Amino acid sequence: MSLNCRLTKTCLALLGGIFLPATSYADDVCTYSDWAWHSEQGRAFDYQDVRTTRGQLSDAQQHPTLHCSICREDQADITLSNGLTVQVCAIVAGRIERALEDSLNAGFQVQTLTGYRVGRTRGPLNESGLRTKYSNHSFGVAIDVNANANGLYGRCVEWGPECRLRRGGQWDPQNPLSISPDKDVYHLMKRAGFHWGGELNGRQKDFMHFSLTGD
Repeated sequence: MSLNCRLTKTCLALLGGIFLPATSYADDVCTYSDWAWHSEQGRAFDYQDVRTTRGQLSDAQQHPTLHCSICREDQADITLSNGLTVQVCAIVAGRIERALEDSLNAGFQVQTLTGYRVGRTRGPLNESGLRTKYSNHSFGVAIDVNANANGLYGRCVEWGPECRLRRGGQWDPQNPLSISPDKDVYHLMKRAGFHWGGELNGRQKDFMHFSLTGD
């Protein structure tokens, strides 16, 4: 296992167990790739590669409670013992790594992972019909596990035949790759402070998804 962190002032502060005030790295370089989701057309638009500084970030581009932003420089690489690598915010990387590694040791097969991925997929629409709010993945505080067996479903207040698969593969609690409350990965991620998207309130169930808030 390895957890690699870029040598920014933020990362050095994390590794040293301290937090630097925002003003001490306001001029640090911040890079990210951005896009926005068009709900009606069901695809992404407005792709752009951005190079800026932390001092130029808006409040919406910084996590409301954690020192995690949409900057690549805030992310750390996790490499599991099975060779899978994923990027997540450095502050939560250790917790996610331990939970996933313990899941592997308990026999759960982790085949695919998606972590840090900047995109505006939530919130109200702008005049072009694009979403305006950044997802938890944008800050590196969410992770998708085995998307091919843990789909995102709409029209799914409760699990049943009326649920409609929107993305990923079919969820089946009997499938060893699917996540459900009887699987070790569910309990280990929950112990690490992450909520499961399969227990979302409302019309969506996101069975691949873990985040600090579940959405």
